Amino acid sequence: MILKKIKGLSKYKTLIIKEVSFQALEKIIRVLVGLIVVKALSFYLGPANYGILNFIESYYLMLYGIAIFGLDIIITKRFVKIKDTIKFDNLIMNSVITLFLLSLCFFILNIFTLANFIEINYKKLILIISLLLFLNPFLVIECYLTSNNKLRYISAVKVLAYLISSALKLIAIYLKLKLDIFIFIIMLENVLIYSGYLYLFREKLKKIKFSFNLNFDLQIAILKEGLPIFLNSLGALIYSRIDIFMIQRYLSDSDLGYYTASFKLVAFLMFLPGILSASFFPKIIAESDYSLESPYIKKMYRYTFFLSILLFLICYLLGPFMINTLFGEEFKSSLMIYNILIFIIIISSISAVYAKVIYSVNLQNRLLLRSIIGIMLNILCNYFFIKAYGVIGSAFATILSLIFIELIYDFFDSKLRPYHKFKLKSIIYYEK
Repeated sequence: MILKKIKGLSKYKTLIIKEVSFQALEKIIRVLVGLIVVKALSFYLGPANYGILNFIESYYLMLYGIAIFGLDIIITKRFVKIKDTIKFDNLIMNSVITLFLLSLCFFILNIFTLANFIEINYKKLILIISLLLFLNPFLVIECYLTSNNKLRYISAVKVLAYLISSALKLIAIYLKLKLDIFIFIIMLENVLIYSGYLYLFREKLKKIKFSFNLNFDLQIAILKEGLPIFLNSLGALIYSRIDIFMIQRYLSDSDLGYYTASFKLVAFLMFLPGILSASFFPKIIAESDYSLESPYIKKMYRYTFFLSILLFLICYLLGPFMINTLFGEEFKSSLMIYNILIFIIIISSISAVYAKVIYSVNLQNRLLLRSIIGIMLNILCNYFFIKAYGVIGSAFATILSLIFIELIYDFFDSKLRPYHKFKLKSIIYYEK
């Protein structure tokens, strides 16, 4: 009976099941293996050094997100709609060149920032990991695979690279190697991922007619489309990392370790909304003309939200066991932080599909003011809450500002309001 139902599914639903299944498997492997590595790392490094490692990684991830300039979304959209071979080759080459030039600019800006504005003892490690920016042009391959609903292949590459890097981290712990080695292992993981992308793209690569004639009109068009997404992404990145930077500024390395341990665990568990929204994105683009009435998008909102509720309940109940098992007695202060931050799973599920819908209808410029207000509110709440409640206050600041941005702000924006209402109605009201 079940097999008959599966066979009777539409081509698109069968494809989505494949995509989600592979991504879910990737995330489950990441969570299971990651928790083992996190436990070993936290015990080996202790709260202070563990906090430093996570700070360096967070710094790079923020820099990486900025250097992409929102072009991953734009290039994916163009791949979905492009049919002509010549235009395809043109898009590939100019996207690669644009991403390389952006990486170079932001790498130079990073050197200037480290030299003049940041006073920490591990600048050298941050500079070394920042070299990964020059691999950003390979993201064009990921955009192509995403546009063709081949996320399962991306998942396979990422999980293989992750397993190799995890094994190397455990070996480094066994050999009692220095903190620097873990940074090089993180870098190696990225190199392996992009090498895997090249392997997946090898047949298509043979057919591309390489031409280094720059199409400035195309590059400018891509950058103009990407600018609002970049500004919004910049806001989102600052918003999501500002608490870590403020804890590093105002509190101890141990407090940073307690917070990043909780944040890392929540990030491990927060995979479901991302999986579904990434799988749905090509379909969301195809349905963009009917975004306020599409039954597909309505179902996407509902599935993502209610599955995240289930995930939240499981993670909340298992919180004490996971914190104690993974981090031990030394990290007992992380449990209360975790119990607050775990609500991010529910809130992020509301925005995961919604953000893709807003991008698909070219309203990304409306998200800039939203991001700025979110950053200001988060910084303000962090400043006062950290002074009053320490590291716990930072967790409260993150959740309160996130609730305002994701649930309240869009009612005050006339362009976003219809999409926000449709999103909430899709979650609240059930229609067969």
